[in-house]
Amino acid sequence: MVDLKFKHLHEELNKARVPVGEYQNDNQFLCEADYLLRPHQHEGQVITYGFVSVENLKNVQNFTLVSSEEIAIDKARSLADGKNIFVVVEANQYSGLLILSQPLETEYSLVSFQKSLSGIVGITDSNGITRFFSKNGIAIHELRNWRTKPNISSTARIIQRSASMINYQDLCKILEFCFYSLSANKTGATIVWFLREPNATILAAAKPQIDTQSLQMNLLASQNLYALQSILERNDGAALMSPDGEVFGVGAHLQQSEKSIQLIQPYSGTRHTSARRFSYDCAESIIFTVSSDGPVSIFSDGLKVTELYIDTNIIAESYRSLSSDRNVVVEDSWEVICPKCGKTSIVNEIFIYGWRERETEECPLCNTQIAASKCYQLIAHLVKKI
Repeated sequence: MVDLKFKHLHEELNKARVPVGEYQNDNQFLCEADYLLRPHQHEGQVITYGFVSVENLKNVQNFTLVSSEEIAIDKARSLADGKNIFVVVEANQYSGLLILSQPLETEYSLVSFQKSLSGIVGITDSNGITRFFSKNGIAIHELRNWRTKPNISSTARIIQRSASMINYQDLCKILEFCFYSLSANKTGATIVWFLREPNATILAAAKPQIDTQSLQMNLLASQNLYALQSILERNDGAALMSPDGEVFGVGAHLQQSEKSIQLIQPYSGTRHTSARRFSYDCAESIIFTVSSDGPVSIFSDGLKVTELYIDTNIIAESYRSLSSDRNVVVEDSWEVICPKCGKTSIVNEIFIYGWRERETEECPLCNTQIAASKCYQLIAHLVKKI
């Protein structure tokens, strides 16, 4: 009966995208996951709990380890609060208790901890909500319902396809702060990241109300981020960030040109509309907009980044399944500058031999036709040019 219960749990975790690997008997990870998902109470209050699962604990720094020989699993569970203290599962076996020098009290800090472990972190908070942090993102369990927060790496790759000059690691740091810190705390905010130093004209269109250079807040250097979050919580307008990550001003009201107003219709509220239009006017910027209800939007060249990119490799693979001859599908791509809005797009062509329908494709921003071909499909996405 216990074995069947753990098999069902293994299947449930797999569906929630928790990377549990192949099912094995005598798996301590599943024992701790089961304990985690059944919150315990003391005097009517949920007792928080946490454990970590790793192949090797040697990568972790600044901790005290109490070995399994010194403390039994039931005693370890009674102490592991999921903030300072965690039960340790190493290579699917109970190996002791991990005591950290600093508490992990935010989603952002737990994500960073999981990355340093290269394993899985599981916690249940005082509300009885369980979270599994892994390389796949965050799987959240509440009242027998699962929801997930994806790993930001795929979003970073999409942005990089359109703005190849951006450093991937820098981009991940910004996305993590927006998604796991601001979004997790329902803080509405806009961050303008200038990819090169802004000139006087640009700064006149995005003049900050408060100069914050003396506060030494740097997102890429992870410097004074709690202060940055607090400031964004209590100030309207955009935060301005230099290429090296320094937040040099907050409270900026982004001005829009007549052309961007004509090209870009109002979109999902004032904050998103101004961010989208400013990203068109200021091509040397990427803009991150966090809604108070959670979603994070990234704007570049007048478009929301999630609307910029379609993975043509996946599309082509599905078309190849139509024929046993993989050579019948040919892909090509080229750059086109839109004659109306002036933005550059990459046009991807999928050609299947024997298919001769005329296809056209429009600029993703202003809907002006930019390509035509006799092929199976044309797909265009904007690419940043600065």
